Amino acid sequence: MKIEIMNKSKKQDFLKELSYLGEFKMQQLFLKTGQESVRIYSGHLLSDEILKIWRHFPVEGLGLYFGKQIIDRHGVKEARLSLDALHTIRKDITDSIVEINHEQVEKWFRGNNVELTPEQKNNYSRFVGKFVAVKFGEDFVGTARLSADGILISFLPKERRIRN
Repeated sequence: MKIEIMNKSKKQDFLKELSYLGEFKMQQLFLKTGQESVRIYSGHLLSDEILKIWRHFPVEGLGLYFGKQIIDRHGVKEARLSLDALHTIRKDITDSIVEINHEQVEKWFRGNNVELTPEQKNNYSRFVGKFVAVKFGEDFVGTARLSADGILISFLPKERRIRN
């Protein structure tokens, strides 16, 4: 497993890819682990100390799993936040929010994709094909991609789902 400490420009690029949710200014250290995973770290270790430790003990779990930086099949860079990241920056999320109802959240937490109502499809049509933050009441419950036919394609990890 490869670890890379993202420099200022790579960090800004990643945050720019997240601009569909709002503007973010973050002081944490950003680490890229593997091909896609991005983690944030706000501890007292310096960059060179982290790399020195990693050379001896290749840990993958340093910091908080923040999301993925993906290159889609068309070569376009995208970023998707983890559920924990949504909770970390919740106050700064101002756009690309899809609110779901009680019946839909039941399906969501069972790991199913959620079909929007006709009214929701109309309200959220500008988000088709994009990643969105999914909200129920006051809480963010995950991220999804909104398909052209009004279905939220869930990225809720299996360990966060309700078992039947």
